[in-house]
Amino acid sequence: DKSVLSGEISIGQSVTEAKNTGTYTINISNSNLSSPNYLISYQNGTLTIDPRPLTIIAQDQQMSYSGETFPLQNYTVTYENFATGEGPGVLSGSHGFEGPAIEAVNAGSYAIEPVQGSLWADNYVFLFQEGTLQITPLELHVYALPNQSKHFGAGDPVLEYSHVPTELIASNAFSGSLQRAPGET
Repeated sequence: DKSVLSGEISIGQSVTEAKNTGTYTINISNSNLSSPNYLISYQNGTLTIDPRPLTIIAQDQQMSYSGETFPLQNYTVTYENFATGEGPGVLSGSHGFEGPAIEAVNAGSYAIEPVQGSLWADNYVFLFQEGTLQITPLELHVYALPNQSKHFGAGDPVLEYSHVPTELIASNAFSGSLQRAPGET
């Protein structure tokens, strides 16, 4: 019960102004507590401010198959859990990216893995969350060439076709043949 004590306790300025990570001594100063029933002594303590976890999230990306990798400079991140009033401006250096997405060229889903690189900040510890690169197949339309013919009773000619786009990506090749549905001869 505090009512049996008179006076005040003062805590040293170094702790009341502490805002950065580290360990600080809690100094009891200018204390003048008194009570006729108690012998009062003071003992300093410590305050530890731990780094705040900051999550760095790779943003999902999407592209159509082109035979090329997704441009590294187009990968982006967002941040979660900055302290109130702070943002990316408190960070030094830069993060990087690793993982299967960096070298991916074929259609499919690939992990984008953000990494610390040279990123640094006094009061934060970094957590990383993957994103996904989705490479969608390039649409290829195949069509039979118009106005193909044969003479009655003759065998079927080689049926010709084309496709759009007319040029395929990189060293991709397209092969096959057309067959007509059975019917008149």
